[in-house]
Amino acid sequence: MAEEPVTGAEGALHVPLSVDVSIVDDITVVSPAGEIDYSSGSRLREALTVAEDRPPRVVLDLSHVAFMDSNGITILLLTHKALGEAGGWLRIAGCTSPVARVVQLVGLDTVIPCFPCRQDALGA
Repeated sequence: MAEEPVTGAEGALHVPLSVDVSIVDDITVVSPAGEIDYSSGSRLREALTVAEDRPPRVVLDLSHVAFMDSNGITILLLTHKALGEAGGWLRIAGCTSPVARVVQLVGLDTVIPCFPCRQDALGA
């Protein structure tokens, strides 16, 4: 059953986060949809956890994310660090305009490789 959008106290529409995880060419592809914020961050954090017996290579496809706050940025930085320490990597793909703006403002794109689409990130 899909979660319905919720209207917050200020009347703003909050879109719940759903996360799809797949494996493509031995790379974990995590595809969230909705909003990444304090209330939904744990869902993304769980999806980014890579099994210890797998190569820790992850593409995060943000093409269906409408909003990401500082909690999302923190999750991505911690994931990037953990995967790097395990000999792997994190790549970001397909940022929507609002998310790309946040990624660029905080300089996340200078720390984590960003690609225009999932295919580019998988092929890099």
